Amino acid sequence: MNRDNQKGIVILIVDDRTQISKKLQEEIDKGKIKLEKKNLNKKKIRL
Repeated sequence: MNRDNQKGIVILIVDDRTQISKKLQEEIDKGKIKLEKKNLNKKKIRL
């Protein structure tokens, strides 16, 4: 929920060195925030 009590989607792109704060980790653990990890370092091969 944002400050106007509206639900929305937030996309936060971070790398492997990023540390998640305690509060954010608690919200992830409660299931209020969905965390998806993706490897953004894959190199695309052009043919």
